[in-house]
This record gives sequence, structure tokens and C-alpha cells, in this order.
Amino acid sequence: MRRIVLISALLLVLVPAASATATPSLRLVTTTPLVVKGVNFHPGERVTVRVGTAKVVVRAGVAGTFRVNLGAPLVDRCSSGIVAAGAGGDQAALFLRALCAPASPGSPAAPKAPLPVPA
Repeated sequence: MRRIVLISALLLVLVPAASATATPSLRLVTTTPLVVKGVNFHPGERVTVRVGTAKVVVRAGVAGTFRVNLGAPLVDRCSSGIVAAGAGGDQAALFLRALCAPASPGSPAAPKAPLPVPA
């Protein structure tokens, strides 16, 4: 019984400390439609999510998370980013460079010759 009380008391001390140090972040849920999830925001915080010229205002839930549908996928996914700013000062950003397709052969962005291999 003492062991259970000791473990419970230890968890009560450690869990709030761990959540206090977590920084807000955004995660990509789907690309069509463009849906992102925000985590580690203040519970109930009003969060403004911006992508390009679009702006959506959401409220974080009790756990400090939210999910927002930003609609159609971005036209220029290679240079776009999503920024979420909370009313309490929390901020997070997600850059979508990883969604860019490699240049196809013959396109202006494709390399003209193979890159030299260092010796």
C-alpha cells in the first residue's frame, strides 16, 4: 500500500512538470484536404492558424490540442508553411518542403548533368 501511495505521489509531481516543458507543435494529418493538428497549446487558448493568405481561428481543447481543416491543398506546396499563433503567446510552424516532388527529367529545374562525386 505504501508503494502505491509513493508511486502516485511521484506521478503527480512528474506529469505536470513534463507537460509544462513541452513546446507547441503542428503535425500534418492529411494533404487533401489540408488538415493539421496542433498539440501542447494552452487548454482553451484561441489559436490563429495561417497558411498563405488564408486564416482560420480555432480554440484548443482541454488537452491543449486542436485539429483544423484548411481546405484545398496549396498550389505552391514547396515554399509554403503553416503557422499557428496562440493568444497566450504559444507559436508553432510547419513547413511543407518535404511534399515537393523531385524535378522531372527535361524540366527547367532538373540538373543538366550529373553532379560530380567527391573523391
